[in-house]
Amino acid sequence: MVRAVTDLYAPVAHLDSPDTAATSKDFDAGRAAGLGAAVRLLAQIYHDTPGYREEWRPRTLP
Repeated sequence: MVRAVTDLYAPVAHLDSPDTAATSKDFDAGRAAGLGAAVRLLAQIYHDTPGYREEWRPRTLP
């Protein structure tokens, strides 16, 4: 299941940014924001392993 979510996210990941997630009315940007949130939440299980990156942490809402 994790692979399925990351595979869906990969093509729209470049649209996932904190600046556009809350303000964009573009469907793909909204999809990217939602999938990005899911990927970052799934990545939390790895927070204490070597190689975990801070940008993988879930974002806080503005």
